[in-house]
Amino acid sequence: MFTGLIQDTGEIAARRGDRVGVRAARMKGLDGGESVAVNGVCLTLEEEAGGLLWFFLSQETLACSSASLWLPGTPANLERPLTLQGWVGGHLVQGHIDATGRVVRALGPRGSVLRVGYPAEHRMLLVEKGSVAVHGVSLTVAALLPGSVLEAAVVPETARRTVLPRLKAGQAVHLEFDLVGKYVAQWMRRP
Repeated sequence: MFTGLIQDTGEIAARRGDRVGVRAARMKGLDGGESVAVNGVCLTLEEEAGGLLWFFLSQETLACSSASLWLPGTPANLERPLTLQGWVGGHLVQGHIDATGRVVRALGPRGSVLRVGYPAEHRMLLVEKGSVAVHGVSLTVAALLPGSVLEAAVVPETARRTVLPRLKAGQAVHLEFDLVGKYVAQWMRRP
């Protein structure tokens, strides 16, 4: 379980088959088996070797995310899991990607408004002033626009601590919808 508050940024540094090596600036000294959210995708650390964090990409991960497009140089938001003693400053994020969206309007370097297109079938999981994780970053939905586009304000501090300003229009991003909203939607669909 994560909070969507990014602790480090890095980049994809190597690909070897179904393994990916991530270079992180500050995230060091992790143990094999630990979970790390990489652009919002919960991955299990296999090892720290050669200055890189190495993760296995399962077929499920590849099918549900844009991880198959991760090439060396791809920027990465990184977060360690929440501890039971920690603060939940963002919202509860599982690291299980619900959909892949596309950046419609990119941010400036200091932040501003991010617009992301999402699959229309997920509309019932979004509410204005509710939470959504975009590439692992906990954001508040400021508006739901026509054409299945969500708008989120990104403050300068969030922009500074994440790779969101490096995203380009048309780029794929991971979306994870609010956990409580998903349970409510499931309950409402029951016969």
